[in-house]
Amino acid sequence: MHFDRLTCGLALSVMLVSASTCCLNANGLGSEAACSLVLIDQSESLSENQNIMSICLSTELPMPPFCSLPDVKPAPETIANDKDDKETIVVMRQRSAKPNSSTKKSAPPKKDGKNIVNAVQKRIMERRERLCREALSYRGSSYSWGGSTWREGFDCSGLTRFLYLAEGIALPHSAKLQYRLGQPVTIAGLKPGDLVFFNTTRGLLTHVGMYIGNDKFIHASNEKKGVRIDSLSNRRYKSRFAGARKYTS
Repeated sequence: MHFDRLTCGLALSVMLVSASTCCLNANGLGSEAACSLVLIDQSESLSENQNIMSICLSTELPMPPFCSLPDVKPAPETIANDKDDKETIVVMRQRSAKPNSSTKKSAPPKKDGKNIVNAVQKRIMERRERLCREALSYRGSSYSWGGSTWREGFDCSGLTRFLYLAEGIALPHSAKLQYRLGQPVTIAGLKPGDLVFFNTTRGLLTHVGMYIGNDKFIHASNEKKGVRIDSLSNRRYKSRFAGARKYTS
């Protein structure tokens, strides 16, 4: 027996109203048995079942059997495999633990022995230059036996002691003791700032001066001449030359 469209629409409306009545019975008056009496043709479209389901969900009432969610399988890419997930997490942690080559700390520069030696030699040379400049600044100062300051005047070992003390090197106020403390230097190896020693009529190693280069040295000569510059080639000093010492290395 065939029905026209209007008859089918009315029948479907009656079925939907019956289903809604069952779902809206919040006091238990409409039981699952009563709701199950309402028959819905499985061949009807999914949208009609979803309309009935939305009524039940909006009223927070227990759903009848035909109001359950459609059995829709998740997409294959959304299915998670626990074992695969754990392996993926482990791999991600291992990757994050690996140090980034771009953020590696650069190794400290290696100490170059040649550079260290050059730096030390440079400091020694600067000290020698300061010693000579300071010595030349006292040229013309008065001579005073036992003196070791520019105020009272200098004797020979007092002048050299005063100059080296300004560089942090404390030498004794004695030409003989200064000679013993220094490192031997040949006359060919003399450098500015080294001390030169002489024998005088007063005895061995009784006079000292500072070499300033170009065969010259500065010293506190005597009461008449004071602090002055002389040449090592001078016959008087050449014949009395006793040796040279350095203190700057």
